[in-house]
Amino acid sequence: MASLSAYVSEVERSMEDVNAWSTVFETKLVNMRRNIEIIKGRDDKRDVSNENKRALAAAVRGLLGELELPVGVERAVREHSLDDERGILTIYDALRRLLDFKRKLRDGLPAGIATMRVTVEAREQVEVIAMHAFERVFERLRAIAEGWVRWSTQKKAMSDANTWEAIQSDLKKFERLFDALSELSPTTADAFARLYCQSCVEVMRCDIVMIMDAIDKQDTEADAINVAFQALRTAIAAMETVGNTVETFLGTTFRIASNNREFYHQEIITGLEGCLLDLIEQSIATNSALCVAFLAALIDTSASTHALGQYALTESVNNFQVVVEAHINSAAQEFARELSALRSKQSSTRNSGGEYEFRMPELDPLRKIISAHMQLQNVFAANGEHSADACFLSMCDVACTHIEHTASAVSKRHDRVRLQGYFSLARCFERGENEGDVSAGLAAQLDGFMTLASSTYVAEVCEKHFGKLFGEIHALRSGSSVGTFQPAGDRRAHLLKLYKIAIPNVRGVEKSVEACAKTLMKDLIVHELVLRTWRELEAHVVEGLSSLKAALGDNKTSDAIPIAQVQHTFAVQSKSFH
Repeated sequence: MASLSAYVSEVERSMEDVNAWSTVFETKLVNMRRNIEIIKGRDDKRDVSNENKRALAAAVRGLLGELELPVGVERAVREHSLDDERGILTIYDALRRLLDFKRKLRDGLPAGIATMRVTVEAREQVEVIAMHAFERVFERLRAIAEGWVRWSTQKKAMSDANTWEAIQSDLKKFERLFDALSELSPTTADAFARLYCQSCVEVMRCDIVMIMDAIDKQDTEADAINVAFQALRTAIAAMETVGNTVETFLGTTFRIASNNREFYHQEIITGLEGCLLDLIEQSIATNSALCVAFLAALIDTSASTHALGQYALTESVNNFQVVVEAHINSAAQEFARELSALRSKQSSTRNSGGEYEFRMPELDPLRKIISAHMQLQNVFAANGEHSADACFLSMCDVACTHIEHTASAVSKRHDRVRLQGYFSLARCFERGENEGDVSAGLAAQLDGFMTLASSTYVAEVCEKHFGKLFGEIHALRSGSSVGTFQPAGDRRAHLLKLYKIAIPNVRGVEKSVEACAKTLMKDLIVHELVLRTWRELEAHVVEGLSSLKAALGDNKTSDAIPIAQVQHTFAVQSKSFH
């Protein structure tokens, strides 16, 4: 029993130990289960975090894709040609895509993303590509302008309205690119407009240099003066052409606002003024006074408000009139010497090369001086008398003497030579807008000489083709009134004699009138003078017959003079002159 009790006690102690260990294991198991739950919770959170990270990575990759430059934009801008329309359209399309990308970077991103480094770098890349496109187009425009200047220099052809139209047409090919670039960077419009203004100035400068070369290369003072004044009108017309088109062109091509266009117009004026001042300095250095005067007049025309230009203008314009008058004086002396030498060499065989072709080219210097003198009066209409007036009149006196000398040297019908000589000089005065007393008086004097020569010439032509009939009729007329006769001898007998002469001549009037027309066209070189003399010839014939008819008084006799038939014949024949 004792042993059994001992075993029972041992078992009880063992059970206590087992229970103790069971409590320990249960506690550990609870802890393990708790730890397992904690671990499971952590794994769930880790899975969620990984999913969040994957979603975030996908979002970042999408955002980075949106911040990437559109495919092909940079290559198109850098590599495609500006020489053909297809290349220009490709570059334009790339610039429009680049502009959309820039707008998205500016307006389409959250505030946090907009300040990220990758976004800033994308914006910088856009600016780099846009600047490269601008530089390419800018250099292309510069090449166009330089090409026109080079062409003008090589061909020695001055610009005109067609030239400016062609230049603007070349620039308009890039109008879409200007538009896109100005949206990418507003300052590019100003750069393009300034380049265009500089190109305008350079083309006009090239024209002016060619004009100055032409002035300096003239052999005579008269030629130089005439070239200078004609060139002045041409240059002013070119300046007006540019002024009339520049503001519209800047608006339609470069999208310059209307309130800013006048600024660029003034840029052209100021730039041209600077060129003119430089050329004036060069002309002064080479002692080319006429070129200085020409340039000063252009500065005056440009109407620049630049202070330096106004100072140079004051100095130059004050000397302009003196310079031109000095050249006129020199030309007058040269003209007189040449005519004197020519007359000393003249012989009776002067007209052997063609009896009627008396254009008298030796008077060309005076014709040019007349043109210059008239333009000088137009430019300085308010300046009063000119010191060159006396010299100018002296030249005209020399010319009139030469015309008389030349007319006397021909074998017959001297007045046809006088008529053409005086007519060619008188016609030079017709373009004057502000004729002074000297010019108006001389023009009237030449017209009087021409009228006298014309009346004598008409009488000679009538005598040649109608006989002495009209000479005798007009010899019987008094100077007081038409149709009043002072007969020498028996009045009635003389009138009947003239009547008997007149009737056969009038019946064959068609042939006589046609012969007169041929003589006029052969004698007189200038078409305008032929028409004028033809009208005088018709008046001479009709007036003579009318006077004879009125003086006869006998209706039966006077009615036989068919004045209407004569007038009709002249009218029909006059059509041949056209």
